Amino acid sequence: MRHTARELWHQKPGPRAPKPVAAPLTRRAIVNGLDRREMTVGVIITVVDILLAYAGYRGYQHASTKALRSEATSFLIASLVGAAILAFGLVLRRRALLGFACFMVGLEFFNYRLYPGALLYLAIGGWLIFRVTQKQKMDRAAGLDARSLDTRPGRGGTSSRGPKPSKRYTPPRNTAAGRRR
Repeated sequence: MRHTARELWHQKPGPRAPKPVAAPLTRRAIVNGLDRREMTVGVIITVVDILLAYAGYRGYQHASTKALRSEATSFLIASLVGAAILAFGLVLRRRALLGFACFMVGLEFFNYRLYPGALLYLAIGGWLIFRVTQKQKMDRAAGLDARSLDTRPGRGGTSSRGPKPSKRYTPPRNTAAGRRR
């Protein structure tokens, strides 16, 4: 331990070892691939959503006003649908789906006036959606057409050719022969 501490305090002379360069993420990895941290956060927020659904249901069920008691079942159903979409996004490992599901659950909690939960889910959903939009930045930097997700040759990219001529009518071209008429 003393040796490790001494190495940390006193640097050895000479050049430092180069830091490993992480490979840039591909477009598919940004949209589809959830990294380990996002999977952990996704599982936690799905479990928290189920727990908040049950707690909210019990809270609404034992409320003093009839209007809140009547909202108990609809809150439970909406929360469980949100949790199912979150779980579906985790199973498919789709960052965009998980982000929009978090955003939907946040808006649902905001609608039922559960503001701390709404803030949590809106923040996580916004963060995931922001990560998805980084794809567009990468596409622009790589010179790809950011409007299309289809990357097969001849699709989604810009073409130097004009549109195909119509089979029914193609106007004559402006050539010297066309002007002599």
